Amino acid sequence: MAKIKQRKAMTCIYQLKDKQGQWVEGFEAVADIITTFYKDLLGKQESQRCQIDPQVTEYGHTLSLEQQISLCQPFKDSAIKQALFSIPDFKSLGPDGFNNGFYKASWKHTSTMASPASLKILMEGFQQFTDCTGLQANMSKSQIVFGGASTSVRAECMALTGFTEGQLPFSYLGLPITASKLSKVE
Repeated sequence: MAKIKQRKAMTCIYQLKDKQGQWVEGFEAVADIITTFYKDLLGKQESQRCQIDPQVTEYGHTLSLEQQISLCQPFKDSAIKQALFSIPDFKSLGPDGFNNGFYKASWKHTSTMASPASLKILMEGFQQFTDCTGLQANMSKSQIVFGGASTSVRAECMALTGFTEGQLPFSYLGLPITASKLSKVE
């Protein structure tokens, strides 16, 4: 445990230079500098946006029917294991304080828990994003779109996240999101 605490302490940012080149210390002050940096980087919200040219979508690359169907298949444990084992053991710690080597060593015991645990970590990430930016998902407008998931997995995901189930096609920023190429009418 002491080694984990020591490593976690080494990954924290205790001081940072502000825009004027002055060193600032303390978690609150450092967080303010980082938040201000990204707010400046992302810019301000525009009240009017230009319209998207629908002809752009006509000439884009599209997926074949076989590729579309493969996206709807549930993840296989072998694919999850392959992705996990492709990450080096000593990469940075996850939000739970463990590195990838731990999960590789305990794969026999943790592999069946991958989906709920991953979803919980994802939701904690959303909460951290909300805490840092003040932005929050609008639950009345947010949905999960499943592809090939069983009824029990769907129910568990919706219970953990609080989102409702959505269907394809849906709209994002006023544009339809579909599994097929858009027609001129769409």
